[in-house]
Amino acid sequence: MNLFNFFFFCREHEEFLSSNVYKNSTRTWNMAKDQSLTFHKWFEYHVKNLVVSEEVKWLAKGPNTVARRFSAFVINGYKFIIEGCERQTQNFGVMVTSSTVRFRNKEDENPKVENVTYYGVLKDII
Repeated sequence: MNLFNFFFFCREHEEFLSSNVYKNSTRTWNMAKDQSLTFHKWFEYHVKNLVVSEEVKWLAKGPNTVARRFSAFVINGYKFIIEGCERQTQNFGVMVTSSTVRFRNKEDENPKVENVTYYGVLKDII
């Protein structure tokens, strides 16, 4: 689904709320809150009655709830442990090096490809 279609559905839901719930109301914060809390159910119901792509139908089903959480995981010979489980050694830090295009400024017409290192702490394994 392209970005235009997503904004179309968001705008349509906003108009639905305005016409049904917030007639004559200027409480923008409450409307925004309600939109974030009710959009997923409205989207699921609304898409059932439309001819849309398979991608949109899958999105309307919501997130997959079958995912599992792990406190540790071994893959390709590396053991990953989340921050709260490590006892004797601190083995929950992660580092990844990524090849990234770097610009000196917004007028730079000759960007360079450089390796950038990112560091973090493993909080959860899903």
